[in-house]
This record gives sequence, structure tokens and C-alpha cells, in this order.
Amino acid sequence: MSAKPSVKPGDIKTAIQHAMGLLSKGESQLAREQAQEILRRHPSEINSLFVVAAALRVEGDKSEALQRLENLVQLAPDSPFRTISFWGYCDHQYQQI
Repeated sequence: MSAKPSVKPGDIKTAIQHAMGLLSKGESQLAREQAQEILRRHPSEINSLFVVAAALRVEGDKSEALQRLENLVQLAPDSPFRTISFWGYCDHQYQQI
């Protein structure tokens, strides 16, 4: 199954929601593709960076996921991605996928 990820100008919010929705449904590869398409046009978009990292973790590439998350925290030091409680929540969600 293959999706054609695309981002139209002005539609970034919808694209991010779509990527997160795919991730929550366990479709990590499609979510990662959607997020990477967003990042082609908006390289520092933190939600998309998170989706890529989360998808990599789900797919078993934990070291690359961790590296991506560390980079995300450097880009957005005040984001909720920096808190321990956030990561505990994420671990719980990933175990359910």
C-alpha cells in the first residue's frame, strides 16, 4: 500500500493532522512519508519532526528515532517534547500500537 503524500500551500495544518492520524492508526510508514513531505517545504516544522521520529521508533529504528528527538529538542527547547511525562505518555501509546 502506498500513499502519495503531498502538501499544498496553506494546508500544512491538515497535512500534519493527517500524518498524526496515520501514526495513531499504526501506519508508521505512511505517517513518516507524509511528515517528510511536509519537511521538504518546512524543514523545522516540529510536529512533522516528531512524527518522523515516532514512526522510526515504531518501525524499530530506536537509535535514529532518539537522534531525531534530540535534534527536535534543540530546535524547540520550550516544547512539551522536553518533559519526562510526555515521553512516558508516548511510550505507553507506542506499546498499544
